Amino acid sequence: MKILKKNMKNEIAFLVSTDIKNVFRSLNNDKSLIKELSNSVKKIRIIDLSKYSKINNKNYIKKLNNTFGNIFKLEIIKNIKDLKKLAYLDKIVFINLIPIDLRHLKVWRVIKKYKLFNVFVQNDQFRRLREQETSNKKIKKNIFKNIFKFYYFFRILVILNYLPKINLVFVATKEIKESFENSILKKLDKFLKITLFSFFKKIKIVNIKFYEPKVKSLSKYICYIDTAPYDHPAVKHFSEEEINMNNRKIFYKNLVNLLKKIQKYLNKKIIICLHPKYNLKNKKSDFGNLKCEIFKTEKYIKESSIVLFTSTSMIVNAMILKKKILQINYSDLPNYFKSENSHWNSLFNFSDLLIDNVNKLDKENLNDAIKNANSKVKNYNKILKKIIHIDNLSGSRQIINFLEKEKI
Repeated sequence: MKILKKNMKNEIAFLVSTDIKNVFRSLNNDKSLIKELSNSVKKIRIIDLSKYSKINNKNYIKKLNNTFGNIFKLEIIKNIKDLKKLAYLDKIVFINLIPIDLRHLKVWRVIKKYKLFNVFVQNDQFRRLREQETSNKKIKKNIFKNIFKFYYFFRILVILNYLPKINLVFVATKEIKESFENSILKKLDKFLKITLFSFFKKIKIVNIKFYEPKVKSLSKYICYIDTAPYDHPAVKHFSEEEINMNNRKIFYKNLVNLLKKIQKYLNKKIIICLHPKYNLKNKKSDFGNLKCEIFKTEKYIKESSIVLFTSTSMIVNAMILKKKILQINYSDLPNYFKSENSHWNSLFNFSDLLIDNVNKLDKENLNDAIKNANSKVKNYNKILKKIIHIDNLSGSRQIINFLEKEKI
């Protein structure tokens, strides 16, 4: 029987099961939430279930401290006794960072068996990703193949009550919530007045994670947000095409030439913010001597006067900070990213530069593109009103306030 603690706030902890590298990647993705949470608690608990994914992480608290500061309490679950302790933890909410794949199936079973209250934080998007929604014929549309993907098998096990549902998911827009609510499985639940088929028990709208009420913004740099268009796993997972390595080489050669031109024209240092999925072994050949950073995108967006991108949700951060934005396009991008870029263009008409032939982009072209970018800043509210719902709170603070009081 759980020990009840009346009139106490819920504890918020993180649930992980991947290798250490990917644990850090996941935590970094939630760093704004972690930062906000660390301001109100002495230690943030991390429960590591990697034993049940057969990864068996060793103690990595020192690495956590070196990266995030002395803010975490790491508990690596090693046996049934440790698991039973979890079952008796009352008033604790777990931010679920467990991948949905076969290797972690046993971990999901643990969550179900011990009735852990688990939460997805997905307030980093202002639109549903178009991973399988594209006009390009080369993107997979074979429903028969999809049935055999693990995700669908996983969902069947959830419906059969062998695996857990997600107790709560946080999203950033009304449109995303409605897309979940209007899914066939959710409609079936509503029609039958049950909660059997839908994956999420409850959906809550909060501010997008990039929003903070008061932020100091500088204009020291030019920031390019890398998308890893030729390395991103989504290309392989959702598209049937083979990556053309010659196109990749030309893309980065032209991109670097353009970035150097802009750097010289504006007399500001260019910072390349690498995507976490970027293949680092190519950094030197792709970007030469340009400065590259990883996991520091938000920092350099704040400190830049102009932000360049191809396709990334991080560009919303630049819009919040009212930065000038240039979209970089290339005719021979992988089809997946052509589709993504097309969708971005349908949402907001960014000032853009085509880098098929960089030699044609002279000072006059750059000046016109930057002037055009500056003129569009006033129109950002078209997007911002969809993702900022409470002006005086960050999305992270909204999540914490809600989870501390949630009935579990």
